[in-house]
Amino acid sequence: MSDLFLLPSHQQPIPTHPHPPSPTQREREDVVSFEEQLTALSKLVKAGKIRHIGLSNESPYGVMKFLETARVLGMEEVVSVQNCYNLLYRNEMDMGLSEVCSPAHEDMGILCYSPMAGGVLSGKYMFKGRASEARLNRFPGYMARYRTLQSQDCVFEYKEIASRYGLTMGQLALGWVYSRPFVTSTIVGATSVDQLRENLDALNTPIFSQVVHDLSEVFMRYRDPSRTFARVLDDGDTGTDERVR
Repeated sequence: MSDLFLLPSHQQPIPTHPHPPSPTQREREDVVSFEEQLTALSKLVKAGKIRHIGLSNESPYGVMKFLETARVLGMEEVVSVQNCYNLLYRNEMDMGLSEVCSPAHEDMGILCYSPMAGGVLSGKYMFKGRASEARLNRFPGYMARYRTLQSQDCVFEYKEIASRYGLTMGQLALGWVYSRPFVTSTIVGATSVDQLRENLDALNTPIFSQVVHDLSEVFMRYRDPSRTFARVLDDGDTGTDERVR
């Protein structure tokens, strides 16, 4: 039995990456209806094959439509949504899903994945040659949205904040996500024991209000760096011949 079955987005194009869908891609007709999806999943719940239904990479509209459909038809309601959330990609969560899922509204769990932005927020991609075997360098183009010039500028400023408060980049990035009041759980990954230890240590890293204030100031200057159309940087390229920070 699966405790939580996660259903991908409702299949209409959702601009979660830098390039929004073209006008001809904005609406699709070959999608499975909300009713059909919930009917199938409700049967699995009743059969004892899954306990709960969750959503993944879903928009506020999709979440509300699944809930509305379930309530009108008397089917199983979705209980959580799993979406990307980190210091480089936070607009959708902060300005939409967090309100929908709050205890005062729909009271749904929020599961956040990629809290380290594919490792970019560790700072290991900031200097040439230091992460030659890391996955974003081994697979050019993978998670390129986090390798834009504006994203890199943002990471440099976050590194300054981490240094100012005696934190590692991992403690800052993970501790911030862990501290968000609407986050139910965080999905982390590790390729070494040291990375796993830092992931766990961040649970006990206090993110004081002044740290949040400093992070917010950077956010106000770089509102959505992962969706810019600026050029993508290669291994360790900072966009200038010599980066001075």
